[in-house]
Amino acid sequence: MLNDRVEDLDGLRLALREAGGDVLDNIQESDDGKFAGGVDREGNRGELGRPPVGS
Repeated sequence: MLNDRVEDLDGLRLALREAGGDVLDNIQESDDGKFAGGVDREGNRGELGRPPVGS
């Protein structure tokens, strides 16, 4: 599984969908930021996280 911090979570989710990735629709939001997961075309799972604003 790949985990990565990103600045533009929504933009990256869109780009991954356009590239054929299976991005999960649910976004989890907490005091630690926003998180979303998905699966690439090869079946590898991953999670993307955007830190809270100001971090």
